[in-house]
Amino acid sequence: MKTSRPSSNILKRASIISILVSINEGLVIAGYDFDDGNSNATQAVTVKDPLVTASDYTTGAGLNDIINQGNGNSNYSLLDAEGNVLGTANGFEFGSARSNFGFTDMNNSSNLNLAINNNDYMTFTVTPTNGYVLDLSRFTFRTRVNHLNNSADRWALFSSKGGFTNGAEIVTGQTTDEGGWTNSSNNVVIDLWTEPELQGVTNAVTFRLYIYGGNAYTSSATLFDKVTMNGSGTLATTSEVDDHWYRHGFRQTDVEQANSVWSILYRNGDNVASDNYIYQPTTITLTD
Repeated sequence: MKTSRPSSNILKRASIISILVSINEGLVIAGYDFDDGNSNATQAVTVKDPLVTASDYTTGAGLNDIINQGNGNSNYSLLDAEGNVLGTANGFEFGSARSNFGFTDMNNSSNLNLAINNNDYMTFTVTPTNGYVLDLSRFTFRTRVNHLNNSADRWALFSSKGGFTNGAEIVTGQTTDEGGWTNSSNNVVIDLWTEPELQGVTNAVTFRLYIYGGNAYTSSATLFDKVTMNGSGTLATTSEVDDHWYRHGFRQTDVEQANSVWSILYRNGDNVASDNYIYQPTTITLTD
């Protein structure tokens, strides 16, 4: 387990037998702004890379699905936690006061296990398109609590790759600035590169963000906005194809896309007079 920290200058790790495609490192692959762009509240993903599918943003049994709309608590900003434009500035956020949101009265304790037992979490799932591999780099969100002694001001991030039991959390944190959106603890950036189970993802991964620490005060609002998952994607090639051409001294040098078909070009400069000459150009087509 670790605590949250700012993330910057994250480097893409090299992949030997896969090819970087349209998801660029640092881009949002799934983002939730809770506004459909037409001033309507939504739990559906609002920003998504075409090479992934993403579920709605929902809750466990201990919380209620509720979106705060345009009031004195709202986040009227276009910017996510890293200062990038995401969605609209219409003032839609996930969450509400405890009487509506439903988080457990914990007498302002830091008992994460109680939140786990009571299913006090928000959740979403990201799935790469068949044939693609995801490396997940950062999870970010903006948050507001109205009362440090009453709101659910603590949170903990889990994934289905590591499990949802106490001690399996990726990171925990606490909002220590109340009544606003702009301070450091209101803008959270979590580095995921250090989580090996979130690199080379080929199937669905579900995230849960547990909230805890509040008490029974009914006006103790806790809100979340501009929730993003960031990462990069690669096109996975078949090992049989790679092994065949690698044994003959060929290497992948070019990739072209036509709709959903990817063409991989291999060349062997050692067997010809010019390094730029393509020896027996071979195209392998892969479909999603």
